[in-house]
Amino acid sequence: MGEVAGLPIPSIFIFIASGVLLGYLFWYRDTSRFEKRIEELERDLNQAGEDNTSSKASAGADDANRDNIKRLSQTIAQREAQLQSLRDDLYDSMETRSELSHTIEALQQEQAASAQTIDGLTEQLAAQQRQLDDHRRSVPAGNTEQMIHEVLDHPASDSNASADADDALIAEITAHVAELQQQLQELSQHNNDLQAEKLALETRLADLLSDHQSLTSEVDENQQASQQLADALAAKQLIQHELDAAIKQLEEVTDVAATQQNAGQRLLQQQHQDLRDQQAELEQIQSDLKASRAAETVAERECEMLRQDIDKLTLQLNYAIEEAERAIGHGEQLAQMAEQQEQTIEQLESTCDQLRQADQERAQTLDQLARTQSEYDQQSEQLTDREHLIEKLRNEMADLSNQADRGLVDAEELELTKTSLEDALAALEQERDIRLRMESTSSEKTSTIAELSRRCEQIEQLQLTIDALTEEATERSERFEHLNNTLQQTETLLEERQQELLLIPELQSQLNLRITTIEQMEQDQQQLTDKLHRQVEAAEQLSKQLRDRETDIAELKLQLDQADQQAEQLAEVERALLESQESITNAMQVNLNQEAHVEELKRKLDALDNVKQQNDWLATELAESKRVNAGLNASLNDQMSEMESLRSLEAELEELEERFFESNKRGTQLAQQRDHIADQLILREEEVASLQRRIQATAELEKQLHLSKREIDQLKQQSDLQTIAFSDQRDELLKLRDASAELEAANKQLDLTHQRLVQANQLSDQLKQKVDQHDELISKTNTRLSLANESVKDLERQLTTKSKQHDELAQQVEQLTDDQQANQELIANLESKLTSMNSLEAESDLLRSKNTDLMGHLRRIGNAHEESLQENERAQESIANLQQEIHQHLQTIRMLRRQRGSFPAIDDEYDAA
Repeated sequence: MGEVAGLPIPSIFIFIASGVLLGYLFWYRDTSRFEKRIEELERDLNQAGEDNTSSKASAGADDANRDNIKRLSQTIAQREAQLQSLRDDLYDSMETRSELSHTIEALQQEQAASAQTIDGLTEQLAAQQRQLDDHRRSVPAGNTEQMIHEVLDHPASDSNASADADDALIAEITAHVAELQQQLQELSQHNNDLQAEKLALETRLADLLSDHQSLTSEVDENQQASQQLADALAAKQLIQHELDAAIKQLEEVTDVAATQQNAGQRLLQQQHQDLRDQQAELEQIQSDLKASRAAETVAERECEMLRQDIDKLTLQLNYAIEEAERAIGHGEQLAQMAEQQEQTIEQLESTCDQLRQADQERAQTLDQLARTQSEYDQQSEQLTDREHLIEKLRNEMADLSNQADRGLVDAEELELTKTSLEDALAALEQERDIRLRMESTSSEKTSTIAELSRRCEQIEQLQLTIDALTEEATERSERFEHLNNTLQQTETLLEERQQELLLIPELQSQLNLRITTIEQMEQDQQQLTDKLHRQVEAAEQLSKQLRDRETDIAELKLQLDQADQQAEQLAEVERALLESQESITNAMQVNLNQEAHVEELKRKLDALDNVKQQNDWLATELAESKRVNAGLNASLNDQMSEMESLRSLEAELEELEERFFESNKRGTQLAQQRDHIADQLILREEEVASLQRRIQATAELEKQLHLSKREIDQLKQQSDLQTIAFSDQRDELLKLRDASAELEAANKQLDLTHQRLVQANQLSDQLKQKVDQHDELISKTNTRLSLANESVKDLERQLTTKSKQHDELAQQVEQLTDDQQANQELIANLESKLTSMNSLEAESDLLRSKNTDLMGHLRRIGNAHEESLQENERAQESIANLQQEIHQHLQTIRMLRRQRGSFPAIDDEYDAA
C-alpha cells in the first residue's frame, strides 16, 4: 500500500468519501420544519392584514354611525322646530277658540234677545191686526144701523128737512170716513215698519246663524289641528325613544370598537415583535442556507417544483382575472343602474312638470271659481234686489187690496147715502138696496169661503212642499254624513301614510342589517382573496400579470371615480327628490286647502239650494199672486158686469121716472106696508148681526188656518142654504121693486155713482197696468232664476271635474311616493355598492402592499438562490481542484510506484520495515 504525504492512500479515499458523504447529507438534510415555520409566519402576516382591514372597516362603520347620528340629530332638531311651531299654532288656535266661544255666547244672547223682540213684535202685530179688524167690523155696522134708524124714524112728510139732515149726515159720514182712512194709512205704515223690522231681524238672525256655523267649523278645524299636534307629539316621543336606543347602540358599538381597536393594537405590537423574531430566524436560515452546499439536481428539482407552483399561480391568476372581469361586469351593471336612475330622474322631472301644469290648471280653476263666486255674489245681490222688488209688489198689492176694500166701503157708504136721501115713500127702494147689499155680502161670504177652501188647498200644498223640503234636508244630511265619512277615510289614509313614514327607521335598520351581511360577504370574499394570495409565491412572470392587474386596478379606480361622481349625482338627485317631496307635501297641503275650498263651495251650493228653495217658494207665492190677480181680474169682470147692470139700471131709472107719477098714487098703500117692512128689517138686521158674527168667526178662522175640511163643507152647506134664502128674498125684493116707483133723488145719487164708477174704472185700469208690470217682473225674475240655475249647474259640473282632477292628482302623488321609495331603495343599493367598492379599493391597496412585500421576499429568496448557486459553482470548482490534485497525487503515486519498481532495494527495505 502506498502513502501520500505520510498518509496511506485508502485512508485518504476514506476521508474524501466521508467528506463528500457529509456534504451530501448536509445538503439533503430535513428542512421541512423551516418551511413550516415560514408558512406559519406568512399566515400570521395574513392574519395581521385581515385584522388591520377589519379595524379599518370598523372605523368606517363608526364613521357611518357618526354620520347617521348627525343626520338623526338634524332630523330631531327639525322635528323639534316643527313641534314648536305646531305648539304655537295650537296656543293660537286655543286663544282663537276661547274668543270664538265668547263671541258665540254673545251671539246666542243676542239671538235670544232678538227672538224675544221678534215675539213681542209679532204679538204687537197680531194685536194691532185684531184691533184693525174689530175697527173695520165695528165702523160700518154702527153707521148703517144709525142711518137706518134715522131714516125709519124720519117722518115722510118733511121731505125738505130730511134732505138738509141727509146732507149734514153725508158731511159727517165723509169726515168720519176721512178720519178712518187716515187711521188705516197710519196703521198700514206702522205695519209696514214692523214688517221691515222683522225682515231685518230675520236677516240678522240668518247672518248670526251663518257666523255660528263658520265658528263651529273653525272650532272643529282647531280640534283637528290639536289632534294632529297630539299625533305629532306622540311621533316625536317615538322618534326620541328610537334615537335614545340608537345612541345607546352606537355607544355600545363605539365601546366595542374601542376595545377591539386596543386589542388590535396589542395584536399588532405582538405581531410586529413576532415578525422581528421571524426575520431574525429567517436571517439565520439564510445564513445556514448560504453555508450549505447543494447539488445541481436538488436545484433542478426545486426549479421543477417552482415551475409547478408557477403553473398553479397562473391558474389562480386566470381565476383572479375572471373575477376582475366579473367586477367589470358588475361595474357595467352599476352603470346600467345609474342609467336607469337617470331615466327615473327624467321621469320624476316629467312628473314634476305635470305637477306644475296641474298647479297652473288649479290656479286657473281657482280663478274661475273666484269669477263664479263673484258672479254668484252678483246673482245673490240681484236675488236680494228681486226679493225687495217682490216685497214692494206685495206691499203695493196690499195697498191695492186696501184701496179695493176702501172702494167697497165707499160703495157701501154710497148705498147708505142712497137710503138716507130717499124719502119716506122710497123705503121700499131702500129695502131693495139693503137686500142687494146683503146679496153682495153673501156673495162676498161665498167668495171668502171659496178663498178659504183655496187657502186650505194651498195649506195642503204647502204641507206637501214642507214634506219635500224635509226629505231634501234629510238627503242633504245624508250627503253631509257621506262627506264626513269620506273625510274620515282621507284622514285614515293620511294616518296610514304617517305610519309608513314611521316605518322608515325600521327599514333603515333592515338596510343596516343588509349592509352588515354585505360586509360579512365582503369579509368572506377577502378571505378568499387572502387564500388566493397565500398561494402566490415568488416568480418574475407574476410581476407582468400583476402589472396588468395594476392597470385593471387603475381602470377600476377610474370606474370608482365615475361611481363617486354618480354618487354625487345621486346625492343631488336625493336633494331633488327631497325638494320634490317637499313640493309634494306642499301640493298635499294645497290639495287640503282645495278640499276645504271645495267644502266651502259645497256649503255655498247648499246655500244655493236654499236659495233655490226660496226661489221655489217665491215661485209658489208668485203663482198664488197670479191666482190672486186672477181673482182680482174676476172681481174686475164682476165690477164691469155690475157697471153694465148699473147702466141697465139707468135705463130702468128712466122708465121709473115715467112711472113716478103712477107710483105717487100707490104711496099711500106703501106707507101701510112700510111698518110691516120695518118689522122685517129689524128681523133682517138681527140676521145681519148674526151674519157679521159668522163673518168674524170666518175671519178668525182665516187667521188661524186650521179648520178641517168637514167644517169647510158644513160652512159651504150653510152658505148654500143662505144663498137659497137670499135668492128667495131677492125674488121678493124684485117683486117689491116692481111696486117701488118713487125715486126723485135717485138721479143725483146715480150721477154720483156714475162718477165713482168712472173712478173705479180708472183704478181698475191702473190695477191692470200694475198687474202687467208685475207679470213682466215675474218673467224677468224667472229668466234670471233660470240663468242662476244654469250657473249653479255649471258650478256643479266644474266641481265634479275638479274632484276628478283631485283624485287623479292623489293617484299621481301615490305613484310619486312609490317611485320615490323605489328610488330610495336604488340609492341605498348604490350606496351599499359604493361602500363595497370602497372596501374593494382598500383590499386592492392591501393586495398591492402584500404584492410588494412578496416581491421583495421573492427577490431576497432569488438573491439567496443565486448566492447558493454561486457557492455550488465554487464548491464544484473546489471539487474539480481537489480532483485535479487527487489526479496529480495519483500520478505522483504512479510515478513513485514506477520509481520504486526501478529500485528493488527500496522495495526490500520497505518489506523489511
